[in-house]
Amino acid sequence: MMQASPRPNGLRFLENLAYLVPGYHAYRQPALRREEDSRLRARVNEQIRQMLELLEAVHNHWHPHGSAAHLDELDRQRLRLMTISTAVRQGPYDHWSFFETNALREGTIERILEADLLILQDLEESLEHVGAGQSIGSARTAGVFLRDLTDKLDQLEQHLIMRERVLASV
Repeated sequence: MMQASPRPNGLRFLENLAYLVPGYHAYRQPALRREEDSRLRARVNEQIRQMLELLEAVHNHWHPHGSAAHLDELDRQRLRLMTISTAVRQGPYDHWSFFETNALREGTIERILEADLLILQDLEESLEHVGAGQSIGSARTAGVFLRDLTDKLDQLEQHLIMRERVLASV
């Protein structure tokens, strides 16, 4: 039986990411980078929009019986998501070197793709979490829900910042 030749871990990582993140090849080509970055930002904003709709439904579910403090915190998190969305929509177009550099180092592409995957994972987990908010009936579980939501949005912001720093470092 023939065995495949072993590949360096970094190469295997990149190959796996190429399948998971459609923009892998686009990041390698300067002419396509801006388009791929825009596509990712649109996807992030679409998922944030879905989260905002779900948070509105959670607010409506909680409103008749929820505490004022929990409703206020829910509104703060909605405003926070809107702020994140605005920042993502505006994009880092002052990072011209990322979009214009002919060849990015493999390590840079790895870091960008890692950030992209983490962001998409954060969004998926946050959407799932927010969707569960409509089934919350007690003040105690509402408090836990809001703390977990805050943690998830903190993580999303950290990964978005990580991505922006990679783009700025090119």
